[in-house]
Amino acid sequence: LGAVAAAIAEKNGTLIITADHGNIEEMKDLSSGRVDTEHSKSQVPCWIWRLSSPLPEVRPEGMLADVAPTILELFGIKQPEEMTGKSLFKK
Repeated sequence: LGAVAAAIAEKNGTLIITADHGNIEEMKDLSSGRVDTEHSKSQVPCWIWRLSSPLPEVRPEGMLADVAPTILELFGIKQPEEMTGKSLFKK
């Protein structure tokens, strides 16, 4: 990850690291034996890092639907109305 961050810093880029909250701990419903496809309620970390210029302050709470609007804001792209998430940056 250090090499990736260094390469991004050389290009004055922004590094975003996040994940899906998955459900590996509950792949099957033990009572029915059926595959469980619901996500857990575990919190998901999201890191946004940039050396070239300061980032706006980030809201302390968010959800995965907020990641794409945040990336669009970083690129200066208007969020489509179909997207229900909100940028993680405080306004």
